[in-house]
Amino acid sequence: MLISVLLGTALAAPPTQVHLARGKTPDTMAVAWATADASDSEVQWGQGTLTATAPGESRAFTQDPNRTWYTHTAIITGLRMDTVYSYRVGGSGDFSPVYNFTSTRSMAPFRHVIYG
Repeated sequence: MLISVLLGTALAAPPTQVHLARGKTPDTMAVAWATADASDSEVQWGQGTLTATAPGESRAFTQDPNRTWYTHTAIITGLRMDTVYSYRVGGSGDFSPVYNFTSTRSMAPFRHVIYG
């Protein structure tokens, strides 16, 4: 970071706080994450290799004076049941590590947990 300060440029931080949730239909998943800058938003995903992309949306979030970060969301669509997928989130060349999930299992019981 010292080098970027000396050169007058800022290095982008990788995405953090990556969250995954079931989508509105069994073939979708919703992904959310945060960044320190207003970078482009996308999720790259696929079975083993990241061959598909889904565009994301971002919005500024300010809680404390002089501190703004950006929340991002994207929807993965067209998932097959009982399938393991890999994904990563980010944009502008800066991405999270690759994570994995299993899509909705056929004939599996479905439970909701609600808190708040």
